[in-house]
Amino acid sequence: MEPHGQIQLYLGNGKGKTTAAVGLALRSLGHGKKVVFAQFLKNQPTGEMIAFQHFKAHITFKQFGTGEFILKTPTQHDIEWAQKGLLFILDAIKNVSIDVVILDEILDALELSLLSLKEVQSIFLAKHAHVELVLTGRNAPQEILEQANLITTMSLVKHYFDSGIPARAGIEF
Repeated sequence: MEPHGQIQLYLGNGKGKTTAAVGLALRSLGHGKKVVFAQFLKNQPTGEMIAFQHFKAHITFKQFGTGEFILKTPTQHDIEWAQKGLLFILDAIKNVSIDVVILDEILDALELSLLSLKEVQSIFLAKHAHVELVLTGRNAPQEILEQANLITTMSLVKHYFDSGIPARAGIEF
């Protein structure tokens, strides 16, 4: 019996959602699986982007963001980047050789109304049965929670950002 891919969510205000997704990608690569890793709301060099260059034959890594934090109402440019990411994923997920699809920060793009619930759920319908699908973000609507097979929440207890320590290369990005 062919394994059935699951829908995993990594949620919460705590640090570690992207890190957990990167860890899953690395584990999958170690088993020879093909991975698509899309980062929404991000557009900057990251440690994972650099590291994944060593696995170019087995992972496709793309970012879909302006590189600016969305502090107020998203701009049309923010929406366009998220839509580009959605189209990229819907195209990539049709490839039967893909085993794992990671949608980093897509739930935040949904919460910011850069994507609609229907658009995110269209990814669930488009994936092949064997594909493991991972979504990260702070929150998820009830409909997504109900469709998920695994939900892990990272809760913030204490963070050094609060004492003025900035994001550090290799640790936060």
